[in-house]
Amino acid sequence: MKKLHSTIFLSGALALSLLSASVSAAQSAIEITSDVNELIHVVDDQGNKRQKLVAAAEITPGDRILYTTSFKNNGAEASDNIIITNPIPVHTRYLDGSAKGEHCIITFSIDGGKAWGDAKTLKVRQKDGQFRAATAADYTHIRWKYNRALQPTEKKSISFETRLL
Repeated sequence: MKKLHSTIFLSGALALSLLSASVSAAQSAIEITSDVNELIHVVDDQGNKRQKLVAAAEITPGDRILYTTSFKNNGAEASDNIIITNPIPVHTRYLDGSAKGEHCIITFSIDGGKAWGDAKTLKVRQKDGQFRAATAADYTHIRWKYNRALQPTEKKSISFETRLL
């Protein structure tokens, strides 16, 4: 059972990465690659705890997963309109505050990628019609807008973490 869940999960994550890469490659000289790893806690010989990345071959509910997307300019000119969108994979929950990306404006969607906003300003309409602040559990997508010009041969990366439900 453990292996079945990870196979389904990882296949879906890789398929989404390939979709993003093909769309971007058709529009520019930006190459996009994605990695999916499990974050585990290990204790070294001195008894210090630290996190370690391992291949996400077998994951079980409760495991933490790190998604890293790298983007590289293979063109001859700088590229200044780089936007990368990642869905939060099914059967996972985004870990609040884990989205990272140097020189990026990070926004979130709670409606499947139709509308975007800052994590602090997103609101969810409840069944009674009242609004509440969105939480990490409400996010469906994350978007990074790289706010600099990516120079030829330059490579950057973005990342986020989830927990398998």
